[in-house]
This record gives sequence, structure tokens and C-alpha cells, in this order.
Amino acid sequence: GNFNVFFVTFTDLTIANDNKRIGLELLSNGTASGTNYQSAGQAMEVDGTFTEARSTSLPGLRITDNIGSATNENANGYIYIYNALDSTRFTSLNYHSTFVNLSGVPGFEFGSGTHPLARFDNGLRFHPDINGSSTFTGGTFSLYGIRFA
Repeated sequence: GNFNVFFVTFTDLTIANDNKRIGLELLSNGTASGTNYQSAGQAMEVDGTFTEARSTSLPGLRITDNIGSATNENANGYIYIYNALDSTRFTSLNYHSTFVNLSGVPGFEFGSGTHPLARFDNGLRFHPDINGSSTFTGGTFSLYGIRFA
């Protein structure tokens, strides 16, 4: 049978351009699902800055707050993805990430998101900027499948 849940880890992600937010796009047989992702989260930086991150019309699901491009300004974290292979349900996820922003300030973010359309999602595409204007310069993604007995 198919996997019920997918677990993704990302380690030491670095990007070419400063101040970009890493995002995730769902694919169905290679076709992107559109730009109306819905997501809500909370980001906090060690300088005391809190940000409530929410939107109903994102081009991808955010998985980090804005990170920098200097040495040691990177992102790490994990994502649980639910119902991706069930065409009768929405694919949804929750995530937790740590990052260092463009000012060298560490922080973390956690949240959840969905694409509000019941469909078969059998692919992922990670973006170094949720709006697509940067490139990854380093890091590792790992994908694991979890099957219920």
C-alpha cells in the first residue's frame, strides 16, 4: 500500500540571495497545484521579535521565515505531510524550522498549511524563495514514508 504520512528533514540549507523565505510546492504527476496555498505559523527570533505568519493565497507553503545568505545564515527543520496520496482529501502539513536571518539573528518557526483542493499529490518542489527569486547554494533534504499498519 501507499504511505499515509511523509516526513521530510532539511539540514544546513543556504541560499544565494539575502532575506528570502524557503517554501514548498506540491506536485500532482509533475504539475504544480497553483498559488492558493493556505498557511499559518509563528516565528520568533532571539532578539524578541515575534511574527504571526498567515496567508490564504501563497505561491507555496512556507517552511521558514526569511533567512540570510552570509556564512552560517542557514535553515534546518522538519515537515510532516499528510494525505498526499489520497485524492479525496486535502494534502496538509505541519513544520518546525530553525534559521539565522540576514542580520545573523537565530530564530525558529512552526506552523501548518494546506492546499485546499482534494487531489493526488505525489511530488514536492522546494523553493529557496517562496516567490522564486533565489537559488539554493547548499543543504540536504531527506524524505521518509510512514505507513500505518
